[in-house]
Parts: sequence; C-alpha cells; structure tokens
Amino acid sequence: MKPSSITAADIYAGDSLGSTSVALVRGGVIEIRYDQYTSRATAMRSFERAGELLRENPGAHGLLLSMLTAVGHDPGNTALGVRWINEFRGQVQRAAMLTRSQSILTLAPIAKVMCPWLEVQVFAIRDEALTWCERAATSTSQTHVRTVGGRRNTA
Repeated sequence: MKPSSITAADIYAGDSLGSTSVALVRGGVIEIRYDQYTSRATAMRSFERAGELLRENPGAHGLLLSMLTAVGHDPGNTALGVRWINEFRGQVQRAAMLTRSQSILTLAPIAKVMCPWLEVQVFAIRDEALTWCERAATSTSQTHVRTVGGRRNTA
C-alpha cells in the first residue's frame, strides 16, 4: 500500500496462518488486505475493524478486498463476508476484488448473487480497483427515473 494513499492507520489482525490489514484509503474506500491463509478468527476481526471504520466514516462507500497474496481461507469465510457486507448495504455501493488467482476470482459471482444491490468487479491492478471504487458515490447514488410515454387519450 502506498503510504501517501492511507488516510487512517492500518489495523492488523493475524495468527500463525496469515494476516489481514484494514485501512481507510483514498476516496472513501476501505481496504481489507488478506495475506496468506485467512482463518475464521482473523476474518471476523478484520470485518469488525472494517465495520468500525465504516461507522466512523459515513462517507466511505467503497470496499477493496486485496487478495494478491492470499492462498486460501477457512470454509464459511465467504458466507461471513456476505453477511457482514449486508450490514452496510446502505453505505457500501461497490466492492472491488484485487486478485490474480482463478480460484479466488470465482468468489465474485457468489457476491453478485448474494448481494444483488452491490456492484462487484475483479481487478489485477490496485490503482484501477481504487479508481473504480472511488467513482461509486457519483455513479450509483442516484436513481434515474425515466418517464414512459404512452398513448394519449384526447377523446
């Protein structure tokens, strides 16, 4: 992570299998970075910390799940993440997954099905993912209603 892009100090959680870091980064985006294997306990701590940052920063609207160095996770962590993101469905509009792993890439369709209101995109480059997340507030916060023209009855 580039030090100049961090607006809140990293919060680390980990165990002997792997670790996560959680930070508020540029443009109202919360980044959760997964390194190595993510146990259930580590995932729960990272979601708790990310939730605290979201509550402290109501303008935060994007989530970057950085999994470039992730090698796996405990069964049920995906369901835990879906349940967690649903708690913030009124705030978080986009979730970017940063990975080059084909097996982790398959989690994106699961997120789209389980959270149909959430825009989910997969990226291999962090800056592209951050830029996409930053645009969430302007591109998805307004619902455009189009009037539908029909036949006029002037009789």
